[in-house]
Amino acid sequence: MMSPRRWAAALPWRSCVASVAVVALGGLHVAGCRRNNGVSDEKLGGLVVAPVLAEKAVSLDAAAKNPAELLRALDEPLRVGKGALAPHKIVQSNSNLITEGGNVIDKLDEQTAIEVAEGGAWHAVYTNTGDNGREAIFDGKKLFLRPRYMGWHGRAPNDADEPAQLLASYDQTIAANWDLLMPGAELTDQGVVQVAGRAARKIIAKLAPSPDTPPREPLPQRAWRQTRKVTALDAEFVFDADTARLLSAKITGAIEFTRDNRQFKMQVTSTRTADAVGTPITIVAPPPSEVVATPERAREADDRDALLEGIAPPTRRPSTPAVTGDPVGGKGQGTP
Repeated sequence: MMSPRRWAAALPWRSCVASVAVVALGGLHVAGCRRNNGVSDEKLGGLVVAPVLAEKAVSLDAAAKNPAELLRALDEPLRVGKGALAPHKIVQSNSNLITEGGNVIDKLDEQTAIEVAEGGAWHAVYTNTGDNGREAIFDGKKLFLRPRYMGWHGRAPNDADEPAQLLASYDQTIAANWDLLMPGAELTDQGVVQVAGRAARKIIAKLAPSPDTPPREPLPQRAWRQTRKVTALDAEFVFDADTARLLSAKITGAIEFTRDNRQFKMQVTSTRTADAVGTPITIVAPPPSEVVATPERAREADDRDALLEGIAPPTRRPSTPAVTGDPVGGKGQGTP
């Protein structure tokens, strides 16, 4: 059984990808990509329409009072350059435990380490107890990507936004867990505190006496979230006062929910710390001996774009100029 976090991600993309594959191979049937419930592309979690990085400034005053505004602050993409925290390192851990009638159904522990340097370079590693993981390096010009236990693939970014979007994907756990637990939250503003000599804003959350009703979920795959009841919550968030970027977080919570007429409990524990803020960090590309050839872009991708013109967005967005730089072994599509 998949964990509720992974259930939440199990959107109807599999059937669509299957139909697209049929089209790309010369088939005629594309109806599999239609949505019977009339859900628009924009509401499919970025599966059809690429998500846009948030630009509206985060207000820590609002975040300290409103759980939804706190979610927006936590969901602010990890960035480099203008408006970002100085060079720093992030260490993040997460644990999800799901039980049914006292029996463990699923358990997953995750670890993430991120280094952010000046000039836009970064290095990120993700691993979990399911023996899966991934690692990525952006040296300012090229991306180097690899799944756990495999060799590096080096290439130029597909477009100018890809390095930032890929970096942000390594730092979404805290926001995802808060999204799950916030219907039961009551916030308290702890004001300005000092963290390693930096001014910071601290916000804590406890279980509210009268938790809110979870919002409606338009997708059937996420309907179980509407049944959830937050039964425990203890959280702490510390934001940098100057940039409104998250410095540290601790979340411990539990929910009860129903899926397929079965009753489950889920316990969530997450921690995140950012340290060495302002300390110079050097990002080094992998040695050439560890970089394997990256296959060139498959012709099927171009055929797919031609067949689905006007129906689905192209595999590569032509409106955004690609970052210059010669890839190792040619340009690849997507991440490994």
